[in-house]
Amino acid sequence: MKWSITWGISAAGAIVLALPLLLYSKAQWQRPPRTNLETALFKGITYQRKISETPWPYIVHVVTIDLMAPGIEVQVSPGLQADQALADGEMADDLAENFEAIAYKTSEFLLAHELQLAVNASYFYRFREKTPWDFYPHSGNRVNVLGEAIADGKRYSSPQPQWPALCFAANNQAQIASDGTCPAGTVQAIAGNQVLMSRGELMPVTKNDLPYSRVAVAIDAMGERLWLIVVDGKQRHYSHGITLSQLAQIATDLGADAALICDNHYKILEHVLILIENKHVSIIAKNKHVLLGKTKRARGKKG
Repeated sequence: MKWSITWGISAAGAIVLALPLLLYSKAQWQRPPRTNLETALFKGITYQRKISETPWPYIVHVVTIDLMAPGIEVQVSPGLQADQALADGEMADDLAENFEAIAYKTSEFLLAHELQLAVNASYFYRFREKTPWDFYPHSGNRVNVLGEAIADGKRYSSPQPQWPALCFAANNQAQIASDGTCPAGTVQAIAGNQVLMSRGELMPVTKNDLPYSRVAVAIDAMGERLWLIVVDGKQRHYSHGITLSQLAQIATDLGADAALICDNHYKILEHVLILIENKHVSIIAKNKHVLLGKTKRARGKKG
């Protein structure tokens, strides 16, 4: 009997250990092909997939948004509501801490709010990532956002000088605030962790500039054109990621005047740039587990 129980535990352990490998294998089949592509998604929004083999294989996904096009709206995920219930795994003590937002996967937020295009952004805490099944937060858990966050004119996270912000006015005009504080009249805002380019000038990067998955935003000098730049990474023979220097060059080649890192990815694969059209979800880029989604919304017709 003792032998049977021991064997049963070992078998269960083997199944649990194999599960992440099976999930990873499934993700490999779902990821976009390594082919160049350029297509119009909606009026005022185009998508490009760019393949590179040097100095290593990597894939760059670029969404170009004409912020002045009719029907285009920008939406940032809202802050925590006072009456929101505790999620699974949270304790009543969590209510005593001054949390600012709820963590969601980008895909969940996009579908729940009936949006058309979404990308994750903003750093946050609490955060733990030990294994694909041992992490915090889960969807619905409370978190604190680092840097300024504004949704529909309501600020729910205060500015911090070390977290530069992407700011949108009521007319959709965008600017990147290097000091982390958006100007008066900002109605939507998220924060990043590093300015790559300001007024057309590239900013210095650290010596330890290694390739990772990246999420960045860039704008033109007038703040009327927005680029969402997502780079797959940590996927051997598919996309190794890029350095910050490479990312800055991509922004330069696009014609950007300013650019901001919104997220860096390291371990777990998940969706970060997602398109929805006619109730069908398309995974444009896959990367790390998305925990806090910030959304760019387009209400215009395709074409």
